[in-house]
Amino acid sequence: MLSLNCTSGSSSLLASFHCAMLIRLTKTGLWASTPAVKPSCIHPAPTSLSNHLRHRLARHQHRVCQHQRLSARPAGSKRQVVASAPSGPNQPGAATNASSPQVNKNNYSAASAASVSNTTGTGVFILLLLNLIIFVLDHTLHLPQIQRLYLDHLAPRWWQFLTSSFCHASWAHLSSNTFLLYVFGKIVEEEEGIWGVWFTYIITAVGASVASYLLQPKATISLGASGAVFGLFAVSVLVKLSFNLKKLIECGILGQFVIKQLLQETVSLKGGGTVIAGHHVGHIAHLAGALAGVLLVYSLSRLHAVSKH
Repeated sequence: MLSLNCTSGSSSLLASFHCAMLIRLTKTGLWASTPAVKPSCIHPAPTSLSNHLRHRLARHQHRVCQHQRLSARPAGSKRQVVASAPSGPNQPGAATNASSPQVNKNNYSAASAASVSNTTGTGVFILLLLNLIIFVLDHTLHLPQIQRLYLDHLAPRWWQFLTSSFCHASWAHLSSNTFLLYVFGKIVEEEEGIWGVWFTYIITAVGASVASYLLQPKATISLGASGAVFGLFAVSVLVKLSFNLKKLIECGILGQFVIKQLLQETVSLKGGGTVIAGHHVGHIAHLAGALAGVLLVYSLSRLHAVSKH
């Protein structure tokens, strides 16, 4: 503040004029002291600028401050993503300094492939485990309740059309079926997933059991996973059919084996059947299981075509 001492009487006219001018200038505030401005990271824009320029300057200063703060962090510290708010004419949005991490598509594809490879085989493993557990309960622990799972043609129960496909008459019977179930079931699971191989096993097993019940003599007890295995034969070939060289080669290799097995079953059926270790081989169930697999693939393909239209 200015301290003025203006007296009258002994002063001249010029001194009085100077004193009056000093008082006038003091009152108008031209010499008044301005309060100190507190330092801040974002400096206010000059008032002479337009609103648009002030907003741009404020956003630029905000970015500079964020960059300085992030640069001062330790090298191993995590970067925090600041979400930017939509900026309007009166409110500038906060700029995003640390952008979200970019996804490496190659790493993502490799991780997806590894995940699929780790889960492939789980459905087949569960089916194999069920067959093994029921065999142990039946032939090792000799639980009489397990025999109620066999398909009794004289007095069938509804659940026996499915449960009989998890039962086996001997270790040789179980060994051959589980080997083929593992090979062809895994092929189906690689193409259709866990639910696909389960659904195929159930549908083809029931189809084989129904055909065996309708066409075999009444004094018959049916058991074994052979019908479902032949269903997996057919499905494993049909799902490989595509205009792809690799899949066509796989289809040809699998197809020649499946066709050979079906021809042998047809010849054996015409010759009166085959008896192994005192048990009649269910050729009808085998062929019916393969036919059920073909009908299953055909029905699903038709449903897929209808859903597209």
